[in-house]
Parts: sequence; C-alpha cells; structure tokens
Amino acid sequence: MRDKYHFVITLQMRTSRGDVYARTASGTLAAGPDDTRQSLYDMAFQRALAGGGDAAVLFFSLERNQL
Repeated sequence: MRDKYHFVITLQMRTSRGDVYARTASGTLAAGPDDTRQSLYDMAFQRALAGGGDAAVLFFSLERNQL
C-alpha cells in the first residue's frame, strides 16, 4: 500500500501582460517506495503549475494524510 500525503503549495506567477498573481493548490499524493520529499514536492509543483510557465514558490507544506 502506498502512503498518502496532503500538500498545500502557493505559487507566484506572471500573466503574459506582466501582471503578478498567486495560485494555491492542495490535494493528496501517493508516495511509492522510491519517492522522496523532493519527488513529492516536484509532483505538487507540477500539479499547481498546470502548464503555466515559470513560478516562484511562496509556501509549501507536505504531511501524511492521516488524523
């Protein structure tokens, strides 16, 4: 069974006109046996980026998805 992690990530991005905006994404990721914190960060970043070019990370949190 793969461990599940909850993430919250906020990115700062620019529109094609140069306007600055922030985008926050959250969700769960399933970690495989070879995954690391870095690989889960990369997955969360790509999910939040959603094909949107360059971004700066303003906030990132990753925790096991359990109570």
